[in-house]
Amino acid sequence: MRSLFQVLMIVALAAGARDVWQRHGGLAYKDTKGVAHSLTSPDKPAVVVLWVTPCPYCARALNVLDGLRREYPKAKLDVVGLYLNTADAATVDQIAGQEGHSITMAQGQPTHEFVEAMTAHLSFRAPGRDIYVIGKNGKYQAVDSSDLNVPDDEIAQRVRAILADKHGVKPRA
Repeated sequence: MRSLFQVLMIVALAAGARDVWQRHGGLAYKDTKGVAHSLTSPDKPAVVVLWVTPCPYCARALNVLDGLRREYPKAKLDVVGLYLNTADAATVDQIAGQEGHSITMAQGQPTHEFVEAMTAHLSFRAPGRDIYVIGKNGKYQAVDSSDLNVPDDEIAQRVRAILADKHGVKPRA
């Protein structure tokens, strides 16, 4: 009886997480240029990192994403950095530029709804600790980027493998 109750609770929590995800348009966001996007595009997967400054894990994850942005056509893959510190769009762009990042930047302001959706669907641990590969169907896989002793190339290879194996997306030839 106890096992049945636990299963029902897990199913209810999963359904709630799915509802939050869908209610928020698969985490709809506006980039720093004001253009609206969704992390659950029916056309292509997304690779996402949530970041703050200063944060060595975030800087490393963003560097990995910058490399991926250069390897994949924009038509096949969205690569996004969601900035969690409170800042306006111009400041986010300025910080990203100073750090040399070339990926799409957005303000993932920590509103109640945003944090609820992130923690419910992505099992968000902390900024820069995971790189999320989000599929067209909204399902995701997290690649742990928190071990600073693991080379950036190895982290990028893990993301490339998910993109190729699960989503059929390959780098430029």
